[in-house]
Amino acid sequence: MAYFEIRISKGDVDGDDKPEVFVEFYYQKDTPVDTLPNPELKSASVIYSSKANGVYDTVSDKADLDGSGNHDEADTKILLDLANAFAKVSSKSFEG
Repeated sequence: MAYFEIRISKGDVDGDDKPEVFVEFYYQKDTPVDTLPNPELKSASVIYSSKANGVYDTVSDKADLDGSGNHDEADTKILLDLANAFAKVSSKSFEG
């Protein structure tokens, strides 16, 4: 059984008061059902809001995410969609 994981996080790592969104893709080809997976990081991207308006529009990674064989606008859209959806989630919902 293969194991595939996406990790999404948000933080202001460059100190400009505009949080970046980080998307990491992990994959492990064979994972026995009775063991915990130990996936390998396959791709990582930082997504920025260039206008500081909370809309993420700039992608650092050039990975092929849709399996087309090359990085194109569809791959960029996947990352932007993930980042913009995640940005709408408030961490306040999980405090306390």
